Amino acid sequence: MAKLTISQLAAHVGVTVRAIRHYHRLGLLEEPERDASGYRRYGAQAVVDLIKIKTLSDAGVPLARIEELLGADPPEFAAAITDIDAALKQRIRELTGLDLGDPETRFNLELATRSFLTLQALRG
Repeated sequence: MAKLTISQLAAHVGVTVRAIRHYHRLGLLEEPERDASGYRRYGAQAVVDLIKIKTLSDAGVPLARIEELLGADPPEFAAAITDIDAALKQRIRELTGLDLGDPETRFNLELATRSFLTLQALRG
């Protein structure tokens, strides 16, 4: 894979350049060295890490927890995904028992469903 600029990485993963810079500031995403022209160049691992960050964030996982998960070994990461998945399923069950005519309930159900589907995609 060719190395990507920050804007190419953002477009590839579906986040903004501003979000990537925010993740740099928080230490979630390692900031690569700049090339001779002054551009940051991101490799495959940065793509994988950013997809994980975005997916977990979309699932409602706090950024502090995401930082822990990025440093986790594969079995620990898989266990955490299973726990997050179970929590989202529980939230969906709670929401589906509520009045779906209520706009806030519909919004929460949609958010929980998207988060669940995102985590399912992450699990492969």
